[in-house]
Amino acid sequence: RHHFPFGAAVAVPWINNDGVNPEDAERYRQVLLDKFDVAVIQNALKQPAWDGRWAATIRREKTFEAIDWLEKHGMPIRGHTLLWSSFNYVNVDTDMSDEQIHEKVKEQIREKAEVLRGRIYDWDMHNHPIAYAGVWRHIGREHLLEYWQLAREIDPDARMAINEGQVLVGGGRRLEAYEEHIRWLLENDAPVDAIGFMSHFSATSVIRPEDVLARLNRFAEFGLPLFISEFDINVDRDREEEVELQRDFTRDFMIACFSHPSVDTFISWNFWEGRHWRPNAAYYNMDWSLRPNGEAYMDLVFNEWWTQERKNSDSRGEVKLRGFKGQYAITVTVDGESHSVDLSLKDDMTEPLEIRLD
Repeated sequence: RHHFPFGAAVAVPWINNDGVNPEDAERYRQVLLDKFDVAVIQNALKQPAWDGRWAATIRREKTFEAIDWLEKHGMPIRGHTLLWSSFNYVNVDTDMSDEQIHEKVKEQIREKAEVLRGRIYDWDMHNHPIAYAGVWRHIGREHLLEYWQLAREIDPDARMAINEGQVLVGGGRRLEAYEEHIRWLLENDAPVDAIGFMSHFSATSVIRPEDVLARLNRFAEFGLPLFISEFDINVDRDREEEVELQRDFTRDFMIACFSHPSVDTFISWNFWEGRHWRPNAAYYNMDWSLRPNGEAYMDLVFNEWWTQERKNSDSRGEVKLRGFKGQYAITVTVDGESHSVDLSLKDDMTEPLEIRLD
């Protein structure tokens, strides 16, 4: 398992096998466990779903059922999201006083964060702060500081992140506003732990890898971890040149992000055509065959960036190798007898691993 998480957004009904094709649900769950390190609840932790204002299949009890399953199978969970500051998402309106709106937002953050404390390792604390700024622009940006502090107090062990789109995509029309907003939060001591980038591309909005790195460099100046929170690239699958672009850009974008020293997570925004908000962007076809962009993803994660070696020891029984950080299973075989151990390869590993066969 990679130390650098390659995660995916997941849909609650497919985790729960609730009102869906059971064979596809089983395949969906197995691919998730086999190919990804982290799960993001795609819709069910958004406030309208949490309040029961959306489909019955993602009501709160269904969400807990999915979280239970993910925990049982050792899958860390990202939370999406504690705050999405549009009037519709937090279910307030301008007829309410500023104080009433402020208290309702705090109540929603408090209730969700308390119920899920210890179960979510990484929250999108504020999602789309620039694109959906209706609430905080109406009542004043200073109120956001209280929301950040409240989230930190309730769950001090969870990483609290900010997340926005149209920053790495195309012309980056929200780049400067996002940068300014983060600077303001940090100057006012908001406990922002990480900076997320929604990365929903199309055939006409891809950018060069060097431009990806240049934009990431600007945000790395804040000294916080950066992460790709939502990746896909939507194309016309009837156009061969766009399918090729989808494959090549998936490869190049992933390499650029993985190479950047400040980036620590890469999340694909779901993976299967049968449950993807942009079906043409999925890695897998409806029949679970892998598309070219999916092949590009798998080749990088499980070939280029995957350490799987078979070596003979020297006369002293020593083996030396380099590997990517993460969790390993190591098997030693001598005269037909094998012994396996688990190893966590980290930065601070300075002593050799010794395995004795008695």
